[in-house]
Amino acid sequence: MAYLWSKTFHATLFFIIGLLGALFLAGCYQKVSPDNLPSSVDENCYLVTHAVGESCVPRQVEHIVSLGPTSFENLVALELQPIATAGLQFLDPLLFEQLLSVVDLGHNDRPNLERLLQLEPDVIVGLEEYQAFYNQVSQIAPTVLVPFEHSGQWKEMLAFTADALSRADQAEAVMAAYNARL
Repeated sequence: MAYLWSKTFHATLFFIIGLLGALFLAGCYQKVSPDNLPSSVDENCYLVTHAVGESCVPRQVEHIVSLGPTSFENLVALELQPIATAGLQFLDPLLFEQLLSVVDLGHNDRPNLERLLQLEPDVIVGLEEYQAFYNQVSQIAPTVLVPFEHSGQWKEMLAFTADALSRADQAEAVMAAYNARL
């Protein structure tokens, strides 16, 4: 009889401890909704849906990083000066002036994440093809990966980058100048 009581007691105790643990975890859980987001998120950034997900891009961007040559060229065309880029060796020499103060993050397939972290960027921009290390770089700063299938989509990539960074006016000016040259 004592054995049966002991076994029942232990089972009951185990059940109560499990129930208390579940209640504790449920109390710690807070469902995220627009109503309970911190107000600073709404004031300081805006949500951008991109090739890999969503990122809250700061309204004021001072330190922007490019993950490759294409995004670097788009940022320069939009009158933004990246502080760093990966794939520096692949950039057009005509961009020499823009490259003078740019930190080299190494090859665009393997950017130096430690160096990137030290730069404390406000936002990171790259192409969809860099999604292999998106989780790592998005922990450093909000990261926008532009949809990309082929280089023939350069107009769409420029427009997407402009929309993501609130630079639609600059993109229109770039396209107007391009069409005038044609």
